[in-house]
Amino acid sequence: MNCFRYANRSSDSLAELRVYDTTPAYTVFSSAACGTTPASLGTCSVNTAPAVGATGAIEWRYTGNLASGATGTVTFTVVVQ
Repeated sequence: MNCFRYANRSSDSLAELRVYDTTPAYTVFSSAACGTTPASLGTCSVNTAPAVGATGAIEWRYTGNLASGATGTVTFTVVVQ
């Protein structure tokens, strides 16, 4: 499982947060999830992901604002080929 942490290090809140990644070389996609979501953000969804067993881009989308200093995580799982 790959777990990535995001953080707002600015003094302002961030709107319409999106997190992007892609399946690494020599792997295929298995699953993706939102991980931990700060209270200041609304809902999280995995907006784009390859089909299971395929490769490609993954995008997580959030509603609400990421407050200054807030952090969270997203995760995805791949299978090594």
